[in-house]
Amino acid sequence: MFHYRYYQTSKLNEKSDIYSFGIVMLELITGKSPIIDGLEKISIVSWVQSRIEKGDIFQIVDQKLQGKYDINSVWKYIEIALSCASHYSTQRPSMSDVVMRLKECQSSISSNEIPRNYEDPTQSSTAMFHDSLFHGTNPSVR
Repeated sequence: MFHYRYYQTSKLNEKSDIYSFGIVMLELITGKSPIIDGLEKISIVSWVQSRIEKGDIFQIVDQKLQGKYDINSVWKYIEIALSCASHYSTQRPSMSDVVMRLKECQSSISSNEIPRNYEDPTQSSTAMFHDSLFHGTNPSVR
C-alpha cells in the first residue's frame, strides 16, 4: 500500500499527495473515515471496492444525502477517487488530469446534461459536494 513506500523512503511526492486526495474524496462521498471499523478494520478503498463488486453503490454514498444526488455524477466522482487511491503509484493520474476530470464533472452538472433523480433540480447536492470540495479553486501540487 502507499504507506509501505512512505515508510521505506520517508519521502512524499506528487503521487502520494494524489493518493491522499483520493482518500479525502472517498471520505466526502461516503461520510466514513479512512479506516472503517467493523468485524475487522478495512480501508475505505477496500470498502468502496467491495460495495462496487456487489453492485451496491447506494450504500457507498453518505446516507445523510438522503438520495439527493445524481447517481451518474457520483459514479464519476468515485472513479476519480479510486484512480487517485490506486495501490500502485504508476497507475495514479497526475493532479492536472484529476482537475480536468473534476472540471468535466462540474460542467456536465452545470449544463444540466445529466438528469436529476430527485425532486428539486435547482438544488444539486452533487454540485454542492463539488463546490464544497473546491470552492471554485484548483488544488495545487507540491
